[in-house]
Amino acid sequence: MEITLKHKIIFFFIALFSTLLLFLYLSTNEKEDQFYKKNTFVSQSNSNWPPAILERNNDTPTENQINTKKTQAIAKAFYESNDLHAFAEMAKMRPEEGGITYAIDAMYHCNLVRTFQDIQADSINYAKSVAALNKLRERCKIFSDKDLSGEEMQKLAKLRRDKKDILLIAKDKFIGISPNNTQAPFSNEKRMQLLNQVAELQDPENFYTYGSTLTEFKNKDGNYGYWVDGQSYFTENKKELFKNAWFYASCEFGNDCTSNAFFLQRSCVIEGKCFDTFDDFFKQGEYGNNSKEYADFISVKDRIINAMKTRDFSTFFPPK
Repeated sequence: MEITLKHKIIFFFIALFSTLLLFLYLSTNEKEDQFYKKNTFVSQSNSNWPPAILERNNDTPTENQINTKKTQAIAKAFYESNDLHAFAEMAKMRPEEGGITYAIDAMYHCNLVRTFQDIQADSINYAKSVAALNKLRERCKIFSDKDLSGEEMQKLAKLRRDKKDILLIAKDKFIGISPNNTQAPFSNEKRMQLLNQVAELQDPENFYTYGSTLTEFKNKDGNYGYWVDGQSYFTENKKELFKNAWFYASCEFGNDCTSNAFFLQRSCVIEGKCFDTFDDFFKQGEYGNNSKEYADFISVKDRIINAMKTRDFSTFFPPK
């Protein structure tokens, strides 16, 4: 059976929310010890890391120090690394920059890559898919089974909490957020406060994960969706467009949207849909047959970027 682009989007969000679920599992078991992922140590001799990372910041982060884009250099190193084991060894020594969280992400990513099967000879875009899979495997090849074990994940999760990793502080604020929880009403003021924290932090992964969550509302019919300039986005297609726009907007704030992006490589491997840029992926793949929908998608993306820069999120709140 041919895997469609819709399947690809589904697979992507499965991978994204698998990360979230793993995080929730570890954070709810043994509050001080259990959290979400894993691992190891550091090689300062690697000259490929950006100077911003190698010049160690010795400040101890607190709840009032989760801004100033401290995580972007670590995120950049994660996205650009051709050896994720070496990256994790380095990053775990940088809790003040969110390094332990990104070391965990690297190990989770490599666990996921290990589940990918060899590309079948009759697959769509066979050569490109094989190349993408080989690159993913190459980046993960140094990890041993022990490195990626649940035991090592839990050790690193504990280290992350003990060292007060800056992204753990942020995630503690955002995880468990349920804006539409009828048992604990979530005020617009609280939404605005947390959206401003997402904007201040500007961490690529927190950006699109929690940004889209914090702008979700329930309408008078009890359905969940989004608002843009007073227009409702409550159909399945519109909701998908809105979430995709948050994801694409993250390119402006540090997410890797080059041909080297994990997202594009996994898309190529899983579905055989191989694109060199995010723009090509969305313009040709997702919205290639609907220029009006693509224009709407770009408009929403631009509004998200502007809201993050101006700290004015009113365009995403329901009309009064």
